Amino acid sequence: MILFTGGGAIANEFCKYFDCKIISIRNMNNDEIESWISKAHTIIHNSALINSTNLHELLSCNFILTKNIVDLCYKINPSIKFINISSMSILNQYENYNSLSLMSSYALSKYFAEVYCINHPLINSISVRFSTIFYNNQEKDGISKLIFDSKKGNEILIYNDGSAKRDIIPIRIAVEYLSKLCHTNFEKKIINIVSGSETSFKDISLILKNNNPLLKIKSEKCTTNDVPSTFSINDITKLGRINFNLESEIVKYFNSIS
Repeated sequence: MILFTGGGAIANEFCKYFDCKIISIRNMNNDEIESWISKAHTIIHNSALINSTNLHELLSCNFILTKNIVDLCYKINPSIKFINISSMSILNQYENYNSLSLMSSYALSKYFAEVYCINHPLINSISVRFSTIFYNNQEKDGISKLIFDSKKGNEILIYNDGSAKRDIIPIRIAVEYLSKLCHTNFEKKIINIVSGSETSFKDISLILKNNNPLLKIKSEKCTTNDVPSTFSINDITKLGRINFNLESEIVKYFNSIS
């Protein structure tokens, strides 16, 4: 059994295509957690707190919980596959760990969890970092919000003429890669799941303009945080690269909005 430790968009999308079980592990005691671990051959640890700035709360949910689950996996089944959903927020633009002083409270909690997993004796353990996921949900990401606004309001707002770039991966592709990991022997303990190409918000706005000639594109000047958008494709090449056309994915979501 493939077991997700929490709900959310990735788990729900995965279940559309692959057999799995979703539980909410955060409020379980160790006996309950051990019972679930004993039934699974693969654990995808996606349970995480995101919408908080309280460091103590974030460490409790994202680091201490992860530590406990990894330790219990090692106790119950040392050969179990353990896939930790980590975060690109812990990296700088050179794909190295950012300075701890520059990390947000959320990033710090994910950093400590990842480092613990990397150094744990659990052999079949890997931490997965996704680049910017395109969720097909305007409440989940800025790309989907732009598409939604372009369809519903004929107007979108971009910043700094849309110069910011992202490495974008549709959620459908993200879960396909997760499925591959569930059936792959891990050669290392960290993997970056990316598209391998940069797309600017200006690029996205022009795609939307082509599909809605009435669209008005407004731009405001704004100070924004740097987000890594250039990644090596070595990891996805070894795993088996999944090709997709981002423009087609954007148009598909645009056309699905009623």
